[in-house]
Order: sequence, then C-alpha cells, then structure tokens
Amino acid sequence: MRTNNLNNIKPELIDKIISAAYGDASFIERMIVNWKASRNDEVRKVLEGYKATANSVHSIRNGKLPEYVIESVRRRIEFENESENLISKIYFALFTKPIYTAAVVGIFVLAIISMFIFRQPAAIHKYSKAEIELAQRQLGESIAIVNKVFNKAEQKLDKEIINDRVSKQLNKGLNLVNEYLIGG
Repeated sequence: MRTNNLNNIKPELIDKIISAAYGDASFIERMIVNWKASRNDEVRKVLEGYKATANSVHSIRNGKLPEYVIESVRRRIEFENESENLISKIYFALFTKPIYTAAVVGIFVLAIISMFIFRQPAAIHKYSKAEIELAQRQLGESIAIVNKVFNKAEQKLDKEIINDRVSKQLNKGLNLVNEYLIGG
C-alpha cells in the first residue's frame, strides 16, 4: 500500500517528507510538507509512516561497548599516528600521487628492457682436436701417478703397518684373552 502512495508523489516531495520526518528539514520545508499533508491524504499517510520510523530510530539507545574494545581501538589509533616511519611515507608518496607511481613503473620497465637489450651471452669456447688429445694424455699421466701412489700406500699398509703394528698388538691381546680364559 505504501508503494502505491509513493508512486503518486514526486521524488522531490518524498525527499522533503523524509527530511521533515527525521527533523533535518528547514523550518520552511517543514511548513510546506505539513501544508501539503493537510491537503493530500497520500502525503499525510507517507509523512506519518516516516515519522513513526524516525521516532523508532531515534528511540534506539546507543549500546555501551565493552571497555576492551574501546581500549583496542584507542591503541590502534595511537599506534597508527605514531608509526609515521620511512616505509609508510614511501608508500604514501608512491601510491597516492600518480606522477610518482608512473615514474617508478617507468623506471622498472626501462630497467627490465635494458637488461634484455644489453645482456651479452656467455662466450662458448671451442676446443681443437689437438687440445683435446693433449688433455687426454695429461689425464692419463695424472691417473698413472695417482695409481703409483696408491700402490705404494697399499704395500706399505700391508707390509709395515698391519704386520708390524696391528698384528703384534692383536696377537698380544688374543694371547692375553686365551690365558685368562684357560686360566694359565
């Protein structure tokens, strides 16, 4: 039923009715709305409906917030006011002013483009057949030297170290165990 009333009333008058019902209209606008409401039943019904809604809205009391919520908001506001550091200033300067943003983007684009333009590929060295043969011969000689060193080390380990030092000590230990177990 209310929509039918609103369809017959001009939007400008509806705005004035809402302002008058909520108490936001000037004295002259309230007088005009009241005069039109006294002459037109549809305007009077709409005005009464909005006045009832406005009275119910104005009768709502503000709920009391818990103290910890108020304190949390207060601390956050103080922190944001105190944290005027370099990063926030740079962020503010770059992203709130379009000329700085465009300059930074331009610098990044130029850096990336110049990196691709001026990048030089690594030089690939091609070896000749003589250099490869020389390297193989030198590798064979070095492996032969290492083989001689390992053979000498193995012979010394077998003859001197294991026979003289380890075997004698191991034999002494085994003899001691045998004497202890046999009892004699």
